[in-house]
Amino acid sequence: MKGLSGPIELKEGRRVHFRLDLLKLKRHALVKVGEWHPRTAVNITDREAFFDPGTMNVTLVVTTILEKPYVMMHAGKNFTGNSRFYGFCVDVLDRISKQVGFDYLLDLVRDGKYGARDPQSGAWNGMVMELMQHV
Repeated sequence: MKGLSGPIELKEGRRVHFRLDLLKLKRHALVKVGEWHPRTAVNITDREAFFDPGTMNVTLVVTTILEKPYVMMHAGKNFTGNSRFYGFCVDVLDRISKQVGFDYLLDLVRDGKYGARDPQSGAWNGMVMELMQHV
């Protein structure tokens, strides 16, 4: 079977022989800036894509929601900051930040939604609304 990330092949219940492209939205298009592979992990091919020209000491705010197994929160302990979170996306983000050289702050969307447009008002909610408002 062929999927968006290549042929889907399973071995002992796990997916094998695939890679995921890392994409960044630039102006009006998605541009490939690297890839992730289970054996080789993260490979960034365009480090400059993460920075605006002339900026130093960059800290990116990453807006997200809790979604197993991608982003989860430690329960029952007093974690603070980014250490509150764990999961696949958190691991990939951490590796990218170390490889490229930036800091980041994980921030949960206030309403816990990805984002949908209200058909009557035309207003967005969730992550989409926060990105549009630069919250």
